[in-house]
Amino acid sequence: MQPVTFNNTVLRDGHQSLAATRMTTAQMLPAAPILDEIGFSGLETWGGATIDACLRYLNENPFDRLRALKKAAPRTPQIMLLRGQNIVQYTSFPDDVVAAFVRANAAAGQDVFRIFDALNDTRNLITAIKTVRECGKHARGEICYTTSPVHTIEAFVQMGIELEKMGCDSIGIKDMSGIITPHIAYMLVKELKRTSSVWIKERDPQEKDFVWQAGYGVFSVSASNLEAVRGYIARQEEHNLDRPVRQWHLPTRHRAHARPVGR
Repeated sequence: MQPVTFNNTVLRDGHQSLAATRMTTAQMLPAAPILDEIGFSGLETWGGATIDACLRYLNENPFDRLRALKKAAPRTPQIMLLRGQNIVQYTSFPDDVVAAFVRANAAAGQDVFRIFDALNDTRNLITAIKTVRECGKHARGEICYTTSPVHTIEAFVQMGIELEKMGCDSIGIKDMSGIITPHIAYMLVKELKRTSSVWIKERDPQEKDFVWQAGYGVFSVSASNLEAVRGYIARQEEHNLDRPVRQWHLPTRHRAHARPVGR
């Protein structure tokens, strides 16, 4: 069984959701080397509202930010959230503009492109996916999860099959509102793996992706990886043979010059 891995989104979605995307590059750089050493599958640092905030409020060049973070955290892949034909806005752009943006982004150091359309219209993903692959980067097709009479597991699975045929290297479930329940997550991931050779062949096992912000998030991840959780519990004593649990975090804490609360 392949290990469950995690991406870190604090330098993109973290401050976008909690601080109106107002973190400066200078504020991020001290944390980047620490995050780089933890062992995440990727650091999501770009896309979404970060571009808008850099240009309108922070007087920064977003491409300079990407280059600086790539240099500060060279071992961990850089991830961005790309709105397909909308790029990072709400207006649809011509194909040549989308392709030029992706190429410039790839040249600046982007490794993984999480590509989605708010309405799950895969026609708006074609150019972005094609250009990402041409640049030799990782194209992750995102399924935007929501609930309605037409948003069924069958419909999401069909979209996953379509994303595979379009050339995506991996498939992600984008649960923007944290509303996916454990049972639905289990069924959806199970069916996506069953029907898509992207999962069966495990073309890139380190890039398995599941995204959440709050709500049911943690419980849903646990349910969709039920067998891995059971195995971890069964081997609990083995995990603590080399050092006690309380010592796991010490190296990172010391590098960050952090002290326990109350001391």
